[in-house]
Amino acid sequence: MSGFLANFFNRRAGQQQASAPQANPAGQFDFLLSQYHNSVKGLETEHLKLKQANKEAKEEYQQMHKAYLSAKDALDTSQKKLLDINAEINNLRQDVATKEMAIGELTSQVEALRQSVCEVENSQREQRALFKKDCNKLITEAM
Repeated sequence: MSGFLANFFNRRAGQQQASAPQANPAGQFDFLLSQYHNSVKGLETEHLKLKQANKEAKEEYQQMHKAYLSAKDALDTSQKKLLDINAEINNLRQDVATKEMAIGELTSQVEALRQSVCEVENSQREQRALFKKDCNKLITEAM
């Protein structure tokens, strides 16, 4: 078994095996045991670092997820407002189209009234001219 441990720690510790006491098996065992403890401490330290990094990564993920949810809510709200604005724009366009039609109808009515006024004025001129002619004729006959 000490051959297995030696092999394991030789790979793990690299050149440190060369400094192990070769003549004393108990010394070699103590050396291997200390190497084992050092490796365990190194692994524990690495484990704690990884655990801390994992904790920090989880916290960062949670913050990013909260920011994502907040941004998503803001986007949803903006999209709803945009839909409301588009609906209002469409209502205003319909309103404008209706008013333009009403203006067109009123313009036609005003033009028809202008023609009527012109016809009445022309008729009145003709009647005045006839009246004046009749008056002049009567005056001429009366003389």
